[in-house]
Amino acid sequence: MKEYSYQERHLGTDTIVSVVGPKEELANQMALEAFAEIVRYENIFSRFLAMSELSILNRTGEMFVSDDFYAVLKRSYELYKITAGAFNPLVQIANYGYVADYQSLPLTQDFIPPVVPKNLSDFTLGQFTDSTKKVKLGTGQKLDFGGILKGYLAEKICSSLMEKYSDCRGIIVNLGGDLHTRGYDEKGQPFTFFIFN
Repeated sequence: MKEYSYQERHLGTDTIVSVVGPKEELANQMALEAFAEIVRYENIFSRFLAMSELSILNRTGEMFVSDDFYAVLKRSYELYKITAGAFNPLVQIANYGYVADYQSLPLTQDFIPPVVPKNLSDFTLGQFTDSTKKVKLGTGQKLDFGGILKGYLAEKICSSLMEKYSDCRGIIVNLGGDLHTRGYDEKGQPFTFFIFN
């Protein structure tokens, strides 16, 4: 077994896929599929792409969304309820200065974040219809899934690829520091990570 690593830039960050398997061809195919899925999700969820589902919904306030969008929205709502609102994709992080890719943002020491009015961050003001996947946001509300999407997607990619490719012994998906693993390293051991600050 050998570990093969691949890196591309997506979602405004470095994305790394590492595959442990018997053949490089298998790893190449798995990495190709992983990056294609990352790009597909970026095209659905990026605030920085005018024609993403997220951007269109934030502009219009109401639309029928894809299955993938609705699944992330529902999971976000579950986390909103579990955390009593501490996790909230309606916080409108653009108001906090996150208006571009992190590499483009100016460094400043004197930023004072604004208070987001309750009606703009109250998830219960939105309407979500499971049968049709129609989403209607409350007046003035905008979604951003930056607090969940990378981890959610890393887990989804690992699970689907490990299920699809039985010869794969392990996989790591790292989306800008949001990591998920399945299986084992090239020595048959659990993956080990060292964190440096």
